[in-house]
Amino acid sequence: MKKTVGIFAGLFILSVIVYAFFAIGSGRLIFLRWQYPIRYQEIVERHSESMNVDSNLVYAIIKRESNFRANAVSHAGAMGLMQLMEDTAVWASEKMGFYEFTIDDIFDPDSNIRIGVWYINHLLHLYDGNLTNALAAYNAGQGNVDRWLSNPANVGADGSLIYIPFGETRRYVERVKAALEMYRELY
Repeated sequence: MKKTVGIFAGLFILSVIVYAFFAIGSGRLIFLRWQYPIRYQEIVERHSESMNVDSNLVYAIIKRESNFRANAVSHAGAMGLMQLMEDTAVWASEKMGFYEFTIDDIFDPDSNIRIGVWYINHLLHLYDGNLTNALAAYNAGQGNVDRWLSNPANVGADGSLIYIPFGETRRYVERVKAALEMYRELY
């Protein structure tokens, strides 16, 4: 009986502390910044600035792709912070004139972010700055997005995909956009 009372008293005190922490605005901010961290800041800022890409977008992509784990490998074989596929990384590095690139570089944060930022910039230009279409292409590939865009039923008045046939890609676009808004709000 005493043990049960002690557990409930401990849980009550913990609940009060947690409530107080979040009731104070800074507690919420600390918690959200913990959930949406800024890592590899020097690299992200340098490559984002040089390629005129919103650094918050890069953080949002990294958050959703690898959760800032440089050695991440997906079930599909995407690698590194920005989860680049080998073929995409090789193609992009050649287009960038980054001829020293080897596949081992895909796990190097600087190389991975450099190529990933170049690639999202390429997609944004390809789709006339349309973030939805660029993010869908980042996840599902340009061929799929071009095919989806060719069906008028999938496209809104602004040229954005309003229907994305792949559920994974649809969720990816929504999650990256939500993370982007959080990064913009927090930083």
